[in-house]
Amino acid sequence: MDTLGAAPGLVAEVPARLRGTGLWHEAYFMRGGIDAMYDDMGAGSGLPRFAPVVDSRGPMFSTRGRVYGEAAKAAPVVAESAYYRGESE
Repeated sequence: MDTLGAAPGLVAEVPARLRGTGLWHEAYFMRGGIDAMYDDMGAGSGLPRFAPVVDSRGPMFSTRGRVYGEAAKAAPVVAESAYYRGESE
């Protein structure tokens, strides 16, 4: 599949030519709060240079959980467990 939403487990199937390509996403909210996600980025990039890093698991899996501390209102397109096959959550 072409998109992450359409292909659970895609991260494990990324072509070799794309490995080592980092993802950096930051969102700043007008009412306060910052949401940031990094994958395959060095420790010296973005907010992790000065802010604590928290895994996007459990209540932190949704943006609503990370920014507002609230439960997600909709189910994710790809279940959290699809990213951690073979691991207990």
